[in-house]
Amino acid sequence: MPNANIFVFDSAPLLDEAALSFYLPQIEKKRQEGILRAKNKKEKAQRLATGLLIKHFLGERQIKNGPWGKPFVEGGPDFSLSHSGNLTAFALGDCPLGLDVQKIVLCREKVAARFFQKEEIDYLANGTDKDIAFCRLWTLKEAQCKATGLGIAHGFSSCQIRCTKKKALAIAQGIRLPFYFYEYSLSSYYLALCSSEKLLKKPLLSIMTLRDLR
Repeated sequence: MPNANIFVFDSAPLLDEAALSFYLPQIEKKRQEGILRAKNKKEKAQRLATGLLIKHFLGERQIKNGPWGKPFVEGGPDFSLSHSGNLTAFALGDCPLGLDVQKIVLCREKVAARFFQKEEIDYLANGTDKDIAFCRLWTLKEAQCKATGLGIAHGFSSCQIRCTKKKALAIAQGIRLPFYFYEYSLSSYYLALCSSEKLLKKPLLSIMTLRDLR
C-alpha cells in the first residue's frame, strides 16, 4: 500500500518585510517575480510559503501541469498544495493525491446551492453545526477534485460526497468511487486529503516552521 505525509506551515512570520527579503532569494527567479506581483502582504506570504515548501520537498525538479492544471513532477512523487488564511499545506505521497485546507467560516448557503448536490445540501440542513459541515464538505470535494486532476471547474459536479460522522465516500450515479479520505481538524481550520488508493495508514500531519525550511 502507498504512503503519504502532510505538512502544514503558518506563513504569518513571512508577513514581516525583513523575513520576506531574507527568504525571497532562496526560491527560483520566476516564482520570485510572481510573489512580487502579489496584491498584498498576505498573498505574498502565501506564495512565498508555497515556494519554500516546494523547494524543500521537491528541490529543483521541474513542475509541469496536467490538462486541467494539476501540478506534477515526472516520475513522482505525487504532491498537492493548498492554502487558506495563514496556513499553507503540502501533501507528498506514492499515489495521486488531492489536498485542501479551509479556514472555518460561516456556512455560505448560496455557494452550497450552486455547487453542492441534493444529498450534500441535506447533510448541511441536518447537521448540528452548519459552519463546520459546510467547511468539511467543501474541503472533501475540493480534495477529491484535485486528486482526479479535474479541478473545481470540471470536478465539483462529477460526484457527490456522502458524509457520516466518521467517514466520507465519493459517489457517482449511486456507485462508490475508488477514493479514500483522511480528515483533520486544526483549531479554526479543516483539512482533507483524498487519495486514489487506500493508504497504508492515516497520513501523519506535521507542523513546520521557518527553521525547518532553511
